[in-house]
Amino acid sequence: MNVQIPKHVPMMVLPGVLLLPHQLMPLHIFEEKYKQMLEDVIHGDRIFGICDDTIYSPMHRNRIASVGLLHISEKQDDETSNLMLLGLQKVFIKHVSEERDYPLVEVEPVELPSIDKRQHTVIKEHLIERVNSLLPESDQAAEVLNNMQKMSDLDLMIDYASQLINAHPTIQRKIYQTLNVEEKLALFDDLF
Repeated sequence: MNVQIPKHVPMMVLPGVLLLPHQLMPLHIFEEKYKQMLEDVIHGDRIFGICDDTIYSPMHRNRIASVGLLHISEKQDDETSNLMLLGLQKVFIKHVSEERDYPLVEVEPVELPSIDKRQHTVIKEHLIERVNSLLPESDQAAEVLNNMQKMSDLDLMIDYASQLINAHPTIQRKIYQTLNVEEKLALFDDLF
């Protein structure tokens, strides 16, 4: 799916939550500021982002977040909403505006550095071996490994693998925020 990411994106602050590209994330909207954000998103381009709470800390600001496309939204009788957000891509946070009740963030899509084909193959095989060694033999495990074989995006693959092995949320976030594939792989390998 090729969706144009707008320059300014509403953000939902969810500490410890990472939205990966192609991932469907269920969300329950109950806070007033996010109810307003959801209305704006529904009547706009249906795109918003997920970031952590360091967005408000200039000293420790996480400059990487993710944006997604509102896939489904169902308003409940109690005025809350249940929705599904489809992850689109990682973005750099350039500026945070607090002119609304929710963060409106200027973003720029992350362009990942490329690596040569041989190195790509070696890293991919290494990741699959690591994950395979941890999964019990089952149809579900075989499906996970089959899906990993089909992946071509190493950045996404390492993020996915760190979630699969249930790495601590702080480590998952550090891996997620690292864009250099070799550094990212080293962080992942440190988990073993």
